[in-house]
Amino acid sequence: MFFDNIFRYHKYFDKNNFIKSIGGKVIISRNGIVNTFFIDYSLFVFIARFKFFRRLFRLNRINIRELPNGDVLVIYNYKVYLIHNNNVQKKITFSFTRYVHDETISIENNRVVIGEYGNSDGKFSVGVYISNDFGVSWFKRELQSPGIVKNILSLKFDKFSQKYWVFFGESKEQSRIEVYNLDWSLSEIIASGNIRYRRLAHFF
Repeated sequence: MFFDNIFRYHKYFDKNNFIKSIGGKVIISRNGIVNTFFIDYSLFVFIARFKFFRRLFRLNRINIRELPNGDVLVIYNYKVYLIHNNNVQKKITFSFTRYVHDETISIENNRVVIGEYGNSDGKFSVGVYISNDFGVSWFKRELQSPGIVKNILSLKFDKFSQKYWVFFGESKEQSRIEVYNLDWSLSEIIASGNIRYRRLAHFF
């Protein structure tokens, strides 16, 4: 198996089935049928071939997730896109989120949740974007008022309790774990005010 080192691979089963990207160029191969999608300007895709520019402009900071219905979700350069029927559709423009950790995306069948990551800088509320129809339509739930936390580090759906665990924080004061119901009403504050509650990964 050979991986071209200028590409980032998001999924790889074999040479005929994979998803890879370079900058804002996304290449999807399914059963040997290859489709290419340009999410960003072609100039940025070109300069992303050079390591120096990829790192300088963070051109490979991209999230790509395949949804259960076969559509593909792309988070890149402050925006969320949906690749549906080989068409790219822009769905969300974030206030401060350029990209997210993979642990900040929750996919449960048709329900997709994205937590806001980045630096809210005390100017923006911090919350989650929710889709109940495989990414076709979205709405936001604000979880923290401006100045309370910087971002969401990760979130996890608990299938047993049918609730979402959300992990916030960049500092001791901001670090907290909160549990939310399916309607995103607050169920419980597990802990707060200690750096030990700053979590990027978790399991149930």
